[in-house]
Amino acid sequence: MLKKKLILVLGIIAISSSALFSQVNFHGEFVLPTKENAKPMLGVGLSLVQDIRSVDGLALGGYASYRQVLAKNTYSIQIPFMGLARYYINRSGFYPQLALGGMHYFASSKVFNTRFTSSLTRFAFNLGLGYKLDNGLDFTFSYENIVFKNASAHQLSLRLAFAF
Repeated sequence: MLKKKLILVLGIIAISSSALFSQVNFHGEFVLPTKENAKPMLGVGLSLVQDIRSVDGLALGGYASYRQVLAKNTYSIQIPFMGLARYYINRSGFYPQLALGGMHYFASSKVFNTRFTSSLTRFAFNLGLGYKLDNGLDFTFSYENIVFKNASAHQLSLRLAFAF
């Protein structure tokens, strides 16, 4: 139910904000944690980006996603929400990207007929490289770091977005 509501909210935001932002992107992503034996994730999301006219090549915005771990007997999701900055090099489609924000986790698993759940939100950042094609397709490869109290989690993300 949460997944359907989140997708509906992202769709409403995209439609209502398309006049305010120069780029509204729906994206799908594949995320691979670097921790040993960690399961990959698939996700969908929305990015809103505005070109900054006073600084040639700079674009600012934000994104939110819904990611689910691909594993049996476990329901585990990530919801990243981040502000981002991109700089299009020489007005080409190539850009480095920096994103700062938060990552919300929710996990639920059943062990010996007992259900265990946990939920937490932590600071996260994302460093990436991307390329935007003229037809609206946008590819981004990034490194994500989620900061915990005494540790951090690292993951690699491949995102394919379509702008309208």
